[in-house]
Amino acid sequence: MKNIGEIPESVVVGSCLSLLSIIGIYAWRNNTGALQDKHGRMVRYGLRGSSDIIGILPDGRFLAIECKREGGRIRPEQKEFIAKINKNGGVGAIVHNTDELMAVLKAAGWEKKES
Repeated sequence: MKNIGEIPESVVVGSCLSLLSIIGIYAWRNNTGALQDKHGRMVRYGLRGSSDIIGILPDGRFLAIECKREGGRIRPEQKEFIAKINKNGGVGAIVHNTDELMAVLKAAGWEKKES
């Protein structure tokens, strides 16, 4: 049973996607998983461990954001994916809310451009 006030991960993802759109960062929801085809075979889609949100920062760097609800656990393959993104010059992070996402973007050198 969920605690009253506990925000589901889907809401965290949606809020982060909305924020990225509002501030002009090109990003999208990245789904991964498996399903059964009409013959009963399991078919995987997406890269295992890849982040919930994928995007491109205005300076061209790859963005990978793994969203978790408070208390949510990150799987080893998700940690590994984030580490690979950061090792290769991208910006990868785990966030629980939009404030943490903004902190990640600011730490990466992103600044809001005046229109």
